[in-house]
Amino acid sequence: VHSHLRMTPEHPVLTRRGYVEAANLNKDDWVGLPRHAPQLGKMIQVADHVEMTRTMVKQTNTTYTRYAGVVGRAAINVQKAVLPDVIHLTKGFGRIVGLFLAEGNTDYAKIVWTFSIDEEHTLVAELVSLLKSELGIDAHVATKARNNTTKVSVYGIGWAKLFESLCSSGAGKKTFHPSLSCGSAEFLAAV
Repeated sequence: VHSHLRMTPEHPVLTRRGYVEAANLNKDDWVGLPRHAPQLGKMIQVADHVEMTRTMVKQTNTTYTRYAGVVGRAAINVQKAVLPDVIHLTKGFGRIVGLFLAEGNTDYAKIVWTFSIDEEHTLVAELVSLLKSELGIDAHVATKARNNTTKVSVYGIGWAKLFESLCSSGAGKKTFHPSLSCGSAEFLAAV
C-alpha cells in the first residue's frame, strides 16, 4: 500500500498501456510503483564525490588575494573553506542545493550562484546565511550594476567538484545525484 502521490501533469507514469502522462491516467489504470522504498539518507560522505587528500596538519579556512588581472579592476580577498568529511542532508543544505539547481554553476575552482540585483536582500542574503550556518563558508558577494546581477561565489576546487558530482553544472545539464534523492521529506521539500 502506497501513500498519495503528487506529480506534474506531464510526468510520465508506467502503466499497462506503457508510459502515460499523469494528466492522461484513467481510474482503471494499473500503475507501476517501486517494490522497495529507498532508505532515507541522513548525510553524504564527501569522499564518495571528491577525492580527499590528507595532510599531517588539518588546514583551516584560508584567505588569499585574487587579482583581477585586468587594469582598473580591484583585487578581492577570497576565503577558501575546507571540505568537511560529511554533509548532513538538512533542510538548509536542501535549500542550498535547490538554489544551485536553479541559479548555480561551477568552473574549475569555484561555485557561483547568479541572481538579479533585486534579490540581494532576499535570496542572496538567505544563501549567504545558509552557506555560513550549514557549511561554515564565508561566501564572496559581488554586485554588478551594469548588468543587474549579484553573484555569490564559493572558492575551492573541492567545492566545485562536489557540486558538479551532486548536481552537474550548466544550463540544461543539471542532475540530481541518487545520494541526494534519498534524503528526508524535509530535505527534499527544501530542494
